Amino acid sequence: MWEHFGFCTGGFILSSFFGLPLILAHLGNLNDLNTTAEPPVLLDTLDVPLLAGWTVANVVMFAGILAFSYIAKANED
Repeated sequence: MWEHFGFCTGGFILSSFFGLPLILAHLGNLNDLNTTAEPPVLLDTLDVPLLAGWTVANVVMFAGILAFSYIAKANED
């Protein structure tokens, strides 16, 4: 039962790695901010460097998790 719980939790976390940034981009929460206006307002354009940076960070985290699991499994044998 714990193995299935781990698969479920892992699947939720891994799908959140890429799904959450895409959902936030779709909702407009990752739009550019016009700081010259008073008060600052969100523009209608997507902040692409922010989304790309978030995606790259998630890929690096995922690669680190995979590398750790392979190293731990290799040391176990």
